[in-house]
Amino acid sequence: MLASMQEAAAGAQTEMRGMRDAAQDLPRITKELNKAKRAVVQQLDALLAEIDSTTFTVSNIMEAIEKMISDAAKL
Repeated sequence: MLASMQEAAAGAQTEMRGMRDAAQDLPRITKELNKAKRAVVQQLDALLAEIDSTTFTVSNIMEAIEKMISDAAKL
């Protein structure tokens, strides 16, 4: 379950990075569009940071579980 969550996060991250890059690469058109573009990029950056944090946390949990199982097997 945790591994599938980690895989899903990685897939979402790849897609969100593409969306973020596409938004940032939009040409300058109007003041309003430029402001909206910056806001979208900032929100996608925040989302990507959350995905990074989730992936890191899931990895730590999986390592801790593996260590607990390994330690229990030694007893």
